[in-house]
Amino acid sequence: MSTPSQSWHSYYLYSESADSESTDSESVDSESADSKSVDSESADSESTDSESSYITTHYCRWTDEFRFCCLARQVKKCSPPPDEFSSCEDLMTNTVLRICAWILGTVALSGNLLVIIWRTFFENDNKVHSFLITHLALGDLCMGLYLLIIATVDLSYRGVYFIYDAVWRTSPVCQLAGFLSTFSSELSVFTLTVITLERFLVIIFPFRLTRLDMRWTRRIMACVWVSVGILAALPLLNLQYFKNFYGRSGVCLALHITHEKPNGWEYSVFVFLAFLLHNYTILSTVVKTYFYRNFHNLNQQRPISS
Repeated sequence: MSTPSQSWHSYYLYSESADSESTDSESVDSESADSKSVDSESADSESTDSESSYITTHYCRWTDEFRFCCLARQVKKCSPPPDEFSSCEDLMTNTVLRICAWILGTVALSGNLLVIIWRTFFENDNKVHSFLITHLALGDLCMGLYLLIIATVDLSYRGVYFIYDAVWRTSPVCQLAGFLSTFSSELSVFTLTVITLERFLVIIFPFRLTRLDMRWTRRIMACVWVSVGILAALPLLNLQYFKNFYGRSGVCLALHITHEKPNGWEYSVFVFLAFLLHNYTILSTVVKTYFYRNFHNLNQQRPISS
């Protein structure tokens, strides 16, 4: 039988052992909790890295507009790419293109303005021809205005173009520039066709046909202006088919140079390819006929050698 002192001593040892085990258990639990916390943080970090890698690999590669790709420079491949003329920094990337836009725009504007003033205030014997040349100068003058508008906007947004890309392409100035480019192209080709046909009939059939007078010339050119104006203004209508037709590219051209087929591409092909090709076919046919007739007459006039 144990004495009270021995019992107390045994109880003390047991209590100390229990406290030690409890402390060890708490330490183990604490270490286990810390380990779980570290594992959780590691898992969260891996999950974040995985999500970041997933976003970089997938989401940042495909965007609605190319200007969003300008904000993700670390991504090697990002779509859609900028158009054929623009970049993240500039409206016109090519330096040669910028210089040509300023030079051709200035020359076209000043030169054609001089032609219009000269033909308007100075008398000319051939009024029909002078009248047609004036209209041709008006068409080319519009192209000069278009080039100067694009060159000025490129200078204004130099280095930060992608910030203002959407604002510029949906602006009224861009729509005006697109209208001027289409109107100028069509008016110049139509007027050249009329001039060529008028000169062809005068030279080839000088006595068989009556020359074109001013009354008929004005009527013909009025029809040309109305037709060209309608062709250039149709894309400005609030139709789903022509949605932002002139704003598809940074330079506001109606001719969409792209592998995609956006709304209105059929109209663009019709205006710039089929329609203009028809006029150029007429011009080339007239020129070929003129040279063939002159060459044939020259052979007939040569003396036959004995």
